[in-house]
Amino acid sequence: MKPGQTEADKQYSKSLFSPSDSSQAQSKHEQLSEFERLRRRRLLLRLVLPGGLLLVGIIAFVLHKPLKYIFSPPTLLQGSELPDEDETTQPSHENLKQYGNSEALLHIKMRFAEEMLAPSSIVELAHAAVDSKPSEIYFTIAYKPPQEGEPESEIKINDSSLIEIDGDTRVDLSAIKKEEDFILALQHCYARLYPESRQKLELQVSEEVLEQRQQAEMRKPTLIVPEKKRGEIKEGEKSILLPDFAYPGQ
Repeated sequence: MKPGQTEADKQYSKSLFSPSDSSQAQSKHEQLSEFERLRRRRLLLRLVLPGGLLLVGIIAFVLHKPLKYIFSPPTLLQGSELPDEDETTQPSHENLKQYGNSEALLHIKMRFAEEMLAPSSIVELAHAAVDSKPSEIYFTIAYKPPQEGEPESEIKINDSSLIEIDGDTRVDLSAIKKEEDFILALQHCYARLYPESRQKLELQVSEEVLEQRQQAEMRKPTLIVPEKKRGEIKEGEKSILLPDFAYPGQ
């Protein structure tokens, strides 16, 4: 006992720092720690677990078809499941281009093996016709190789490649050589199909085409022929006629 300390003070000091109080404080601290750990676990299960399950479900849905295709055994197509030959030969939407009104009475139809083989001036005239009469003209053009028995290329108006104008005048679209012939065929068909139209189908050859013709004409060689062979000169050929006696080799 310290000097001046009474027996009552000694007993009070022992009661404050008794071993039972220390063990109770430690037990309470452990209970609080356990409660906090349980609270954090419940919070994790409530917030994180649903998100994780949702992510796993999305991944499973995305990979379902690829995994099924990889691990499923190969199967042979039965005869009824094979595509019909007619379906495979139809022009797909990738190589078929359409312009104008599909319900129009006048239908311009073209087909070429490749786009580079299409006569650009004729195609431009078809586009010009649609631009001039968008509700009365329908224009389709396809780029695909010909089937067996088909020509290399095809130009038709209402499923006909031979257009009769009048009498002996005809335009063969399968062997067309001048843009004016195509214009004539289009204008004739339009006037026949739309007789009550107040405005005619006006088309003209582009200046670029006319310039190309002029340049080609200038590049043509000049033929020197005797006068007696005048009838052998073809239309459009440049030639110089010489008297028979002046022609070399006579």
